[in-house]
Amino acid sequence: MLIITTLPKKSAKRIKSMVLEKKLAGCVLEIKSESIFLWNNSIEKANEVLLIFKTLPEMSEQLKEFLKENHPYSIPFIAQVPIKINKEYLRWLEEINKN
Repeated sequence: MLIITTLPKKSAKRIKSMVLEKKLAGCVLEIKSESIFLWNNSIEKANEVLLIFKTLPEMSEQLKEFLKENHPYSIPFIAQVPIKINKEYLRWLEEINKN
């Protein structure tokens, strides 16, 4: 399962560390991005990072709740993308949650 969110770089480091410490994901990818969006009837720009969390389906709800509670935005973007992964990687993710 992939869980995706965007947020300011300064918040990303803290969020990534907390998620991994809580074992809500096995890996986090960070991609720098510039977002352009509508907010309060005007076009806004922001330098953000896109975080992609690799997690197990059974951890996805807990991870999404954690992100909602700790996200700096009042209306955060949090998406869930089901994927099929190779069995070796899946076993590795499962081992993380056993410890």
